[in-house]
Amino acid sequence: MESNSKDEKMFIFQNRPFLQFVLGAFTTILVYYMLWGYYFSPEAATTNAEDLSQVQDSNMNWSNDNQGEVPNTPEELLQKYSHLLPDLDDDEKDPIGKESFACGNSITDIDQNVYNTLQIGDQCWMKENLTTSFFSNGDEIPHVISQVEWVDLQTGAWSFYDNELENGRIFGKLYNWYAVADNRGICPAGWRVPNDSDWKVLEGELGMPIHERAIMGPRGWENNIGGILKTVGNEIWKQPNTGATNDRKFSALPGGARLMDGYYDLGINGLWWTATEYNSTQAIDRMLSFGTGGIIRSKDEKVFGYSVRCLL
Repeated sequence: MESNSKDEKMFIFQNRPFLQFVLGAFTTILVYYMLWGYYFSPEAATTNAEDLSQVQDSNMNWSNDNQGEVPNTPEELLQKYSHLLPDLDDDEKDPIGKESFACGNSITDIDQNVYNTLQIGDQCWMKENLTTSFFSNGDEIPHVISQVEWVDLQTGAWSFYDNELENGRIFGKLYNWYAVADNRGICPAGWRVPNDSDWKVLEGELGMPIHERAIMGPRGWENNIGGILKTVGNEIWKQPNTGATNDRKFSALPGGARLMDGYYDLGINGLWWTATEYNSTQAIDRMLSFGTGGIIRSKDEKVFGYSVRCLL
């Protein structure tokens, strides 16, 4: 008996590869027949056909129910499926308030300064000069009093004209162009510093011929473009305040400027930065003057301190 047992073990050991092959083939055939029976037997074919019919019927019903109601615009899509969106607070739906803001209402900056606004053509402008001490993300804009320090700056800064707070209350702050160009934003959320093209749009709305808009220097005096923008009288503007009518309520004031060697032209000139760079050291601006009804387009040093208006 012991000899037979040893012979059987020897047979199994010697023929192990063959037995493994047979076992693997048997397992494969068994799995194949199980799958065939599930998917291709007459019973399975009937069940699968019924399932497919139900899916087709469901699709047909959805198509019939929604015929002619497929949204064609983003607004229709939002209206149709708004019930699937999470509830949002108003500031989350429209974080900058641009869609809901009605030009003519007031706007408040991060420093809690309040500005009136006005519509001119398709543009919505602030009616007063900017006076914030903070970028729109909450970072403080440095207040630089020293003239020596001011002229060496290559980062954003502001000052009052002659470092007098009362001037700031009337004319707003003077900012160098580095503050204007800072990507943290100097205007309230949703607003921006107008670029050169934005000013050209304004000038065109006021009647400036298109061939004049790209000229550097005085332009628009024949159509009194500057006079339309300036406040009237001589309480703030010095005489003669040529052409001043303020017809469009822009209420431009002569806030002067901070240049390389100090402050100049309060009551004489108002200067506003655009967001448009001219070269590595200069940027484009606009100037209104007490002695002309035109508006001057020029390029000046980025370190100069000018007024700023914001545009929605």
